[in-house]
Amino acid sequence: MKQEKRKDYLSWDEYFMAIAKLSAMRSKDPSTRCRCLYSK
Repeated sequence: MKQEKRKDYLSWDEYFMAIAKLSAMRSKDPSTRCRCLYSK
């Protein structure tokens, strides 16, 4: 029996942005809390 690939998984971009968001949420310094998400 052949198994098909999953179609409901995160792309690499979505995966790493989710990690960045969770990391930012752990920051105790309000001035840097969201910098990893919004800096350019």
